[in-house]
Amino acid sequence: MIQRLLFAICTACCVISLSCTEGDVAPDYSSIADPKARWEAYGFTNYTIDQILDCFCPYGGIPIRVVVRNNQVFNVSQAGNGLRLPAAYWGQFRTIDGLFEAVEEVNPDSVSVFTVTYDAKYGYPTVIYVDPSAMIADEEYGYRTSNFELK
Repeated sequence: MIQRLLFAICTACCVISLSCTEGDVAPDYSSIADPKARWEAYGFTNYTIDQILDCFCPYGGIPIRVVVRNNQVFNVSQAGNGLRLPAAYWGQFRTIDGLFEAVEEVNPDSVSVFTVTYDAKYGYPTVIYVDPSAMIADEEYGYRTSNFELK
């Protein structure tokens, strides 16, 4: 009788321990120093972000919700009221891979101000600010990105 009870307990423990695999735990790559490499290590392709364009342009300064599916902009709407933007304006907004491309497009030696900050956990650019010339007004531009959510 005791042998059967011990066998049942051992079997239950084995089943429980086998069901707890590493796949159940989300990976944490926050220790990767390079922000782009950190972002790429996660491999996210479906997510939403809020993005504010810092520019003198349509929808500049307005929080916009960008929905990304398979690394493509899938939907763009105002974050506050959900009003969908006309498709003609979607190209102003970037996926996170597109934000990294925006950073790489800037030659820091040819602009007056170039600032980038990155998310500590995922590595994506949270702030990009570029002022091409200190002598010209209103040509500055940038992106502020927040509220990253996996979908």
